Amino acid sequence: MKHKILLLPLILFGLFIAVQYGCEPTPEESCESFNPPQCSAPDDATICCDTEEDCYYTYQGTKYPDTDPGMEDLITAMCGTSANMQSIKILLSEQTKNLLIEARSCSKCD
Repeated sequence: MKHKILLLPLILFGLFIAVQYGCEPTPEESCESFNPPQCSAPDDATICCDTEEDCYYTYQGTKYPDTDPGMEDLITAMCGTSANMQSIKILLSEQTKNLLIEARSCSKCD
């Protein structure tokens, strides 16, 4: 009987911990396509952001991080090296920022 009394709080504590860490919601992801008018890329890139402010880009199956080198690699893959890197980078940054705002607002809707 004493063993059951000692085990009960341990079991309840274990269940409490499992529920606390096992039920964390996964961040929702918002994505949209990106194809700058300055280049004639055969495919659209995809910008994805989640509610935890993590964004990335995908183009033809390759994932690029939301960093300056990642943006430059994406633009080079889409438009080649002769593209106007700065103007496309500005468009990409603006669209990413808007998508991040949308992802944050969607997380508040739930």
